[in-house]
Parts: sequence; C-alpha cells; structure tokens
Amino acid sequence: MKVIRDVITSRKNPLVMLAASLSDKKGREENGLFLAEGIKLFREAVAAQAPIVYAFISESLSAERRAEVEDTLAAAHY
Repeated sequence: MKVIRDVITSRKNPLVMLAASLSDKKGREENGLFLAEGIKLFREAVAAQAPIVYAFISESLSAERRAEVEDTLAAAHY
C-alpha cells in the first residue's frame, strides 16, 4: 500500500466524497469497497487480512492511537 500523509481540508476532496458514498449500498457496490469505522473494526480488518485501500486518521486521534494504527499497518505490510 502506498502511504500518503496528506491533510484533507475540504469536504469536496475526492477521497472524502468516495468515503461518504460508501454509506449507501449503491456506493459500496459501484466501488467494490466498504467502510470500517473505528479502531476496533480497523484491528479486525487487519487481523482478517482484508485489503485496506485507504486509512483515514483523524487529527483528533491521540498520538498513541495514531502510532498504533501506523504500526499495525506497517506490521501487516500494507
């Protein structure tokens, strides 16, 4: 997985719009993706070796949790 550390500042960002479209069945079917929100579902997806296309990390996430997400991705070779 290519790591991009961009700060998203606009709701019009194509990745934000893609993520928002995944809340509907139509969006999930059209894109062949689904959205797993939260650290628990993130951990479960990694443990199940689900393909992770994008990982969005909120700026409000603690530094400890942010490091956990990044370390988990690195350890799983994403």
